[in-house]
Amino acid sequence: MSDTSKKIKTILLILIFLTLGTVISIFIGFRILSKNPDILIDTIKNNATLSIENLHQTATRDGKQEWTLDAKSARLIQVQAESQSILEKLSIVFYLENQNNAHLTADHGVLENDTSNFTVTGKVVLMNPDYNLQTEELRYNHKDRILYTTLPADISGEFLHFSAEKITFHLNTRQAHLEGKVEGTIRGKIQL
Repeated sequence: MSDTSKKIKTILLILIFLTLGTVISIFIGFRILSKNPDILIDTIKNNATLSIENLHQTATRDGKQEWTLDAKSARLIQVQAESQSILEKLSIVFYLENQNNAHLTADHGVLENDTSNFTVTGKVVLMNPDYNLQTEELRYNHKDRILYTTLPADISGEFLHFSAEKITFHLNTRQAHLEGKVEGTIRGKIQL
């Protein structure tokens, strides 16, 4: 055999082993993914840049906690120049000056990551020791610390019940503003 023939056989043998190694690697990779398809699905779910289970996030301003968010799942997406987190099964605690913190729960939410503003939807309940607010959608303006809804909502407490088409609640002053078909009941003795 000539030297060129040996070189060709050696090159062919190397190519055969490289091809065989590549095929085995691909086979093993697919076997791993077939046993754990959630790994693949979670990484490409809904064109998300990042998917997270059990998200915990805290917003602070001037060294004070303003709110803490917990969500069963979150998908980070980029919409043009804005970054948003799509949230599922979430709860938020708003920290208030008097320690009567407000607790919010909702089925879904969208957090604007750049501004910390958000919208929550689906069985929205906001509770604190004095009252409960129920609606289908609630928005939060982080800069002004205002919660508001443009959908019908109910506020109820031990001595009161109000319903309105729109409600705005200022977290810093703890004042609520009700608009549109406001109906309510106040129970107990009231001095005017």
